[in-house]
Amino acid sequence: MVVDKEAFAKKLQALKDDYDAQIGGRIDALESALCDIAAAADSAGQIAAAGELLELAYKIAGSAGTFGHQKLSAAASDLEGRCEDIVKDGQGPSAEINKELMELVAACRTYSGV
Repeated sequence: MVVDKEAFAKKLQALKDDYDAQIGGRIDALESALCDIAAAADSAGQIAAAGELLELAYKIAGSAGTFGHQKLSAAASDLEGRCEDIVKDGQGPSAEINKELMELVAACRTYSGV
């Protein structure tokens, strides 16, 4: 099988460009889910919002490194782990954990370049 390296490189670049164009919306979604944690009326609502944040962070952590954003991938992975702890513990996040979540989401924004 003969691989046209130039065509392959162009396809990869197009995928990366598409990803880069969408990353701002993904970071916006992280920020929105973080706000949902703060706005939740009770612990159950906070846990549900943390589950949403976990899912979003998981997707970014898995895809960002593939497209050359290793720092974003690492920050999203840390965010994912923190959210996983909240969901697993079954308790809404403390003020300290909320601060950590905010810092991790801010890091994702910084490392995304948007």
